[in-house]
Amino acid sequence: MTRTGGALAGAAAIGLLVGALAAALRALLGATFSALAADRSAGTSAVLVAVVLLPALGATAGRLLSGRGSDGSEPVQDFADPQEPRGAGGLRALRRLGGCLLTVTTGGSAGCEGALAWTGTAAGSALGRWLRLGADASRVLGACGVAAAIGGLLQAPIAGVFFAAEVALGSYRIRSLVPVGMAAFAGSFVPRIILGRSFSIAAPDFQLMSPLELPIHLLVGFAAAFVGFALAALIRRSAALHARLGGPRWLQPAIGGLVAGALGAFWPVVRGAGYPSIPTVFLEDVSLQVALVWLLAKTAATSATLGSGGVGGLIGPSLILGACLGRVVGGSARLLLPQVVAHPSSYAIVGIAAMVAVVARAPMAAVFLALEWSGNYLVVLPATVAVVGAVLLRSLSERRRERDSWPGGGERGSVPPMRPLRDRRVKELLRRSRDTVTGDTPTGEVLRRLRLCRDGILMVTGASDGEAILGVISAERWLPLLGGGARQAGTARELAMSVATLRVQDTLERALAELTRSHLPALPVVDGQGRVEGVVTRYDVMDVCATELLRGYVGVGDSRAEGQEDAPHQHEVCAVPVPRPFRGRTLREIDLGGRWGVTCIGLRSANQNGDLTPLPLETGRVLRAGEVLILAGDSESIERIRLLERASEPPAV
Repeated sequence: MTRTGGALAGAAAIGLLVGALAAALRALLGATFSALAADRSAGTSAVLVAVVLLPALGATAGRLLSGRGSDGSEPVQDFADPQEPRGAGGLRALRRLGGCLLTVTTGGSAGCEGALAWTGTAAGSALGRWLRLGADASRVLGACGVAAAIGGLLQAPIAGVFFAAEVALGSYRIRSLVPVGMAAFAGSFVPRIILGRSFSIAAPDFQLMSPLELPIHLLVGFAAAFVGFALAALIRRSAALHARLGGPRWLQPAIGGLVAGALGAFWPVVRGAGYPSIPTVFLEDVSLQVALVWLLAKTAATSATLGSGGVGGLIGPSLILGACLGRVVGGSARLLLPQVVAHPSSYAIVGIAAMVAVVARAPMAAVFLALEWSGNYLVVLPATVAVVGAVLLRSLSERRRERDSWPGGGERGSVPPMRPLRDRRVKELLRRSRDTVTGDTPTGEVLRRLRLCRDGILMVTGASDGEAILGVISAERWLPLLGGGARQAGTARELAMSVATLRVQDTLERALAELTRSHLPALPVVDGQGRVEGVVTRYDVMDVCATELLRGYVGVGDSRAEGQEDAPHQHEVCAVPVPRPFRGRTLREIDLGGRWGVTCIGLRSANQNGDLTPLPLETGRVLRAGEVLILAGDSESIERIRLLERASEPPAV
């Protein structure tokens, strides 16, 4: 079977598997929601107490099963890791899915899309490794799991395709979209066959009475951005409150579950992921006041559930929040302009699109979700207007928050040029490296040398070590393939990739720019004849950059009083590139204060131009390679974190 055929077959298999899981999940959510509604109708005090206590028990059990809580970030773009140890990612995904089900089915306010996407991505990546399709194809199969999860749960396969492209892949390459689309449609087809058409979430017929309604739809987008900000702030405050309360972390979700259970006892629409409640919001007899109460109650229940450490995400709750928000804005506008505004239910579907765009950061997927649910092409323009407004306001707010959180003198938020990078040379960071092989080295020897190489790359020269460099072999790319026996024959020349080379007199500014473009952990340094002199690593360059930023913005490095002798100190503030074990995880999951005894006071990243930019210091933000942590703490604790990078390198044989 060719690699393309294997990828398509794998995409179909992942779509069918995730679609079956989506059907089971939706059936379970519907059954538990109906059971809780029936118990509430009994009206006895014992039943009411049970309805309130059940989410607390479910959230606690879900946290124990998953091993860690959620904060709504749902970083599905980092789930497709083709280098995940075999079986480890799948086990974590299943535990997370089970914990999410326990939280949501008992009445906790959270979504299941991220957990199911994580499971599908783990299955896709594992299948890609098993079929030996390579790192890129394995990542595409992981994205197929994301598309199938969204397409299956929401019955919106086109939205699932765009969601996977925007969130998991970050691009719209045709070669990737074909298998992703196959998985999304397979994932939506299975639930429809198993559960029937009643499974679909059908919105009422969309109406656009006048072009004058478009400014009101833009207002829906602005309001969605505001609700998104408020929800994120409430989750952070809730998490901080639970951290101050102390006690066992596995028990903290019980508090959020009690809040969600109490709110659900009065307003059942706020329970669980919200799928069974969406048709209720679309009903014509839902008044403006009722929609506003539901909006506030769902916001409070979601922030309590996720802020306390309950397992789940924000996409599911954003559907109810967006529908209620649209009803509120549409109802208010109808009171003021009855001749212009259509029925408020038409604004509910636009509100859903705006909220999904804010929460999931997938604007195209949000527009197509509104189109697939309404089945009316008239919704495309209003939904696009609302989504653009929501995304624009969110982007402006994030930029302002980044500027405000950026300490230093001069104009607030300004980033002075990195002059130290232009003044310093590559020779200062040059590492003498013997990680070279000749072009005719057999693949078996290349594998052995890759496992032993120190800086993540193996440099390939001509017939002898003294000849010019031909290219480099990335350990991160080839170790999983060669280690699995994907190539039984061949030479180093066939595996080498051409990269930019540096010279000792080049500036660190150029080194940073080339490292950022190449996505390699190191680059070779050559002399005038192209012969290898050593390497410069991304780790060393980023450490220099962050140190200069600390000196310029935080004042670290020049704080000694005049005439004071150099003295040893136990505490320091320093820059540490994100080590491998921290990548793909959030600051909250890592728990730098509790587990490592240090405090993170800043986060920086290099863009494609080689410039360092500040990043928002949020506990739910996922850490990635190339970013730098600004840490404060004792020297011993910080050194432990520095050593993590070396400790996580592939073992030598």
